Amino acid sequence: ELDKVEWIYYIDIDVLFGAPFIELAYVLESRYNLNDIPEHLSKLYFFENAWDKFILQGGFFVLHRRNSKFCLDAWRQEIDNLPHWKFDQMALNQIFENHKENKEMRCHLITM
Repeated sequence: ELDKVEWIYYIDIDVLFGAPFIELAYVLESRYNLNDIPEHLSKLYFFENAWDKFILQGGFFVLHRRNSKFCLDAWRQEIDNLPHWKFDQMALNQIFENHKENKEMRCHLITM
């Protein structure tokens, strides 16, 4: 049954919606062309963070089941390599900075 799943929406437990979620999903899929997936590029889609310290909000993101694997692995590697970081948001910020500085071009973190 999971073989049919392509898109995964990760949503923290404390995120609230004022309307049915499916409506937001349709808007995101059309606005960000989520069905256009280049095989050679790994992407994760995030909302911008309201807190100035971090650019991306790690509590809600969208990923493609197969295509986003490289980005997820890079994120996990940052977390594993830097255990002094208190939470995964700092590692996510590092991945974003690496991309901005052209240190990592295979993983694109897209802001919505």
